[in-house]
Amino acid sequence: MSTQGQGQGITFAPACIAPSIVDEEFKLRYFRESLEDESLQFQRKNIEFLIHYYENGGKIPAPGQTMWLLDGKVVDKRPERVPKGSVMWCEEVCLPLTLTYYDLYLYILRPCAIKSLAIC
Repeated sequence: MSTQGQGQGITFAPACIAPSIVDEEFKLRYFRESLEDESLQFQRKNIEFLIHYYENGGKIPAPGQTMWLLDGKVVDKRPERVPKGSVMWCEEVCLPLTLTYYDLYLYILRPCAIKSLAIC
């Protein structure tokens, strides 16, 4: 029988040992590439605002915090209604395995809506 480790406390490794790859430079690269994506042209005002924001020293929202944009302007909370012809963007960084508004829509609400439409 081994006596190795007796009398010593247990040491746990951190859950994530790598630094976050999401920083202002990462976001700038992402948004600059997004401007070239045809499928995101409807978000152009919001993306251009975010590029300007990060180029001028803007900080990424803390995990769990959300910065809401409506037509390239910051709004204080999620809009109750988005006027026709307007577009909304939620700028957020989340911790792994936490739902964001985007995740909630993409993986839960949208499939449920599509499923309910198919049943009708």
